[in-house]
Amino acid sequence: MTNMESISQIVLNANTRVVRLLESEWSVWGKNIRRTDPEFRYVTSNWDLYSSRFRALCFGLEVDRQMVSFVATSFNKKPKPDGWGPYANNYLAYTPPKYRGNGYVITLNAAVEKQALHFGWKRSTSLAAGFTGFLYQLKAGRTFWGLTLNDELRTDTPLDPANPQVGLGGVPYNARVCLQPHPLSASELIDILSASTVYGHPARKDLKQLLERHPLAYDPTTYKRNTLF
Repeated sequence: MTNMESISQIVLNANTRVVRLLESEWSVWGKNIRRTDPEFRYVTSNWDLYSSRFRALCFGLEVDRQMVSFVATSFNKKPKPDGWGPYANNYLAYTPPKYRGNGYVITLNAAVEKQALHFGWKRSTSLAAGFTGFLYQLKAGRTFWGLTLNDELRTDTPLDPANPQVGLGGVPYNARVCLQPHPLSASELIDILSASTVYGHPARKDLKQLLERHPLAYDPTTYKRNTLF
């Protein structure tokens, strides 16, 4: 397995590239973002911890020389004892307000995870922080496995959906923090989100329309046949 730390940039096209940010650079961006976007401090409050404590690698998406989106992801180098992984743990995905609505964070994270897959990583895992976090995870094609003890949705997803990895025990390692973990259906997600204080009680009608526009990227019924996808 090649170390992801060797990446300095990933060129996507003539105007767009993924840039690896050093911890000091990441910290400066975080200070500016927390100052200028107080609404999303619940997302950015642990900005520095991801790099300093969890040793996440930090990346930014640069478009026309403007930094338009950010992700912080740690890369576990060994599979779990029961065969799942190795995992890419996506701690943070953030786009400043003026750049939102362009799919930048999806582009950024997809580029990082494509490189991780090439280097030997197998799965991605994350928590959906707030309703915007759920939207990001949905549009990124994540598999939702249920609620944690903190009533947050946990995702656990193969980096290569066409060749999903299956370990022992049926449920992916990082999904086992959920209560009764299983791939959630659209109707289950609607029930959870509409009743949740964490996700702001969105209206069932709005959720139904959202999931019709952005259908789940996985088939939850296949789990019942003792496979994942």
